[in-house]
Amino acid sequence: MLWRLLTGNLVYKFLALVLAVVLYLYVLSEQNPIIQRTWRVNPSLHNLSANLLPLEPSPLIEVKLEAPRQVITMLSPKQIKAYLDLKDKGKGRYTLPVHLLAPKEVKLISLTPRKVSIELDTIIEKSFPLECNKIGTLPRNYVLAESERIKPDTAVVRGFEDKVNQVKHLLVTVGITNLTEEIKREVSIRAIDEEAREVSGLTIKPDKAWVWLKASPLISSQVLITPQLVDSPPAGYKVAEVKTEPDKVLVKGPEDKVLSLSSIKTAPIDLSKLTSDLTQDIAILSPAPTISLERQTVRVTVKIEKEKEKEPPP
Repeated sequence: MLWRLLTGNLVYKFLALVLAVVLYLYVLSEQNPIIQRTWRVNPSLHNLSANLLPLEPSPLIEVKLEAPRQVITMLSPKQIKAYLDLKDKGKGRYTLPVHLLAPKEVKLISLTPRKVSIELDTIIEKSFPLECNKIGTLPRNYVLAESERIKPDTAVVRGFEDKVNQVKHLLVTVGITNLTEEIKREVSIRAIDEEAREVSGLTIKPDKAWVWLKASPLISSQVLITPQLVDSPPAGYKVAEVKTEPDKVLVKGPEDKVLSLSSIKTAPIDLSKLTSDLTQDIAILSPAPTISLERQTVRVTVKIEKEKEKEPPP
């Protein structure tokens, strides 16, 4: 009796079960339907060599995914990652497939574009000394002192090889118009090519430097001339007297430089072959590029005499 009850009307019971399953799936789909959503993501670069970089940024990748609404609405952009695999890729141009990382619950509908062209170039670093580029004009009777300082005095340029090789100078530019004192300024560092054009697209470390400049008033003063004697006369001769005519020269230059001068030397005068008096116009040497001289030469007279022979002991 029980068996008949269980096995009777099997067709109707199977149809009822199928209908129940269909009804369940229908209700489920109404509450949590399958939907699609599109994201635009920037592809990352996997296995990129440390000394390479792309010449241009990669295009955004359009990713269309399908999943139940509850899954889709819970997705964040961080869970959807497109990437290019650059393993064993050196300098050059490549067309590579786009790979996707996404949760297992979603289905990929489309990936646009599926391939991306990328050009890789070598990254290099190069160190340069910093140079101060001064613009403007100092007031009359002022000059820049030689105490110019740049700190740090070097910087490192990093970028694509061809760009770095264009760099010829690293400049810090300072205006000196109406400068009458010492200044300290922090200035940006610029990379310049051989035609004085700025080279862009580079990283400079550090990107700024401190510059110290000092403007000093020009003063004049009479300074003693000292002949610069080299070596000694031949054996049996000696220097009896050295005279200069005039004995002083008017110098003009930065106040600190001029006031520090006690004398100014002439060009070297070789005494090694001198056995008689010498009178000659000798050049006066300026002690610094910022020091100017009223005259360029001085008449020097060197008197030579024989040494007295030693008398034999009695």
